[in-house]
Amino acid sequence: MVNGTPVDNESFIDLLNEISPLIDTFPPDNLPTTFEILTAMAILYFNRNSVRYCILETGMGGRFDSTNFCDPVVAVITSISYDHMDKLGETIEQIASEKAGIIKPGRPVVVGYQPYDVENIFKHTAGKLKSPLFSVPALCRYEIHEKSDRGVSFQADVDGLTFSDLSISLSGRHQVENTLAALLSLKVVDLLPEHQSVKESLAAVRIPVRLEFVQWCGRRFILDSAHNADSARVLAEALKTCYIFERLVAVVGIVKGKDIRGILKHISSVADRLVITQPVTHKELDIEAVYENARRFIPDTILIRDIEKALQD
Repeated sequence: MVNGTPVDNESFIDLLNEISPLIDTFPPDNLPTTFEILTAMAILYFNRNSVRYCILETGMGGRFDSTNFCDPVVAVITSISYDHMDKLGETIEQIASEKAGIIKPGRPVVVGYQPYDVENIFKHTAGKLKSPLFSVPALCRYEIHEKSDRGVSFQADVDGLTFSDLSISLSGRHQVENTLAALLSLKVVDLLPEHQSVKESLAAVRIPVRLEFVQWCGRRFILDSAHNADSARVLAEALKTCYIFERLVAVVGIVKGKDIRGILKHISSVADRLVITQPVTHKELDIEAVYENARRFIPDTILIRDIEKALQD
């Protein structure tokens, strides 16, 4: 998207048609992935729209990620967790080393709050590359005033700059910590706006399927895309501390290769009932394994393969 507006269908199709001949030049056993193709299309689209600043989010890891072709004005590393372990490594240190691959020589790197002791890995890589490192926990402070299903109100100190009376329409302490990482990153590259602009921008933030509240068929739903144990942990924490409910039914779909037990452990800690369903996805599934694991946490868990029926049950 450019200036908050997603690419329109016609432009998307034109970009894909333009890139298709290039894709055909690759050998059949080494075709670019969907993410690589979309990255190339996005960069072409940004270039033609004269984008001044582009934010690229890695798809997996960092060192070999398709977004890592660039020489960024700042690299930002948010919280590291166990995910994509078949590609990035089985230990948190190996995963962090892959993430550190986005640090570029002489370019600043901002490191956010970490649930594991991995900051020294980033400091080591940054030191070798002579890249200034800015630690969010070391340079920022925050105080939460109120947490609810409508978001969080707080005040923050960002490397000596005080921002009072802030609110973000995203629930959970973790979103405040993510906000501080974003603000410090802007400050590092001298793009941090004045207080009122920060306040208005944060209040307007909306992220689909991140504790997104919807109403359907007379019921209240909270949608979230937590896909590893750590994201399930912060989801459960946010549900416990920000929401008021009498009974919580968790409808869960997990693709093959994810930490099934880790995700279900945290979700079951806050759910009164578990319903396992089959997500609509191109990825490989093992729904029986998800169901059997879920029953170990909540024995009367039920399996409803059709996701629409699962939501209506």
